[in-house]
Amino acid sequence: MTKAILKSRDTLLLGAYFLIGDGVSVNIWEDPWVPNYPDFKPQSQPGLHRAACMVKDLISHSGHWDTRKVLSIFQPSDANSILSIHLPIRPTKDHWCWLPANSGKFSFRLFYLAANNHSFSSASNILKKV
Repeated sequence: MTKAILKSRDTLLLGAYFLIGDGVSVNIWEDPWVPNYPDFKPQSQPGLHRAACMVKDLISHSGHWDTRKVLSIFQPSDANSILSIHLPIRPTKDHWCWLPANSGKFSFRLFYLAANNHSFSSASNILKKV
């Protein structure tokens, strides 16, 4: 029973990531939040100390990405992916998104299909609808 629960958790996490709202609840190094990456986590520049930091620290007071800060912390390809993440006009809470669903919302039906097929659709389908 324990193995089945752990396998289910691992399958669920393969497709789960945070959709950024205000960035308050998402740790840039520990939480999955960058779409189109295998584990949804970015890589830092080589040799950079990875201090605990929240996504909100990468967002300027005007509600846009702090481009200079993002480029200084992350590898170029990761920085470009982060800078392409749409931020809401009005800050909202960060929330979980589930990649296999076109809506981004979890369903047991899609979880069952994903667990048996081990396939996840492209993140771009979700991002277009959000």
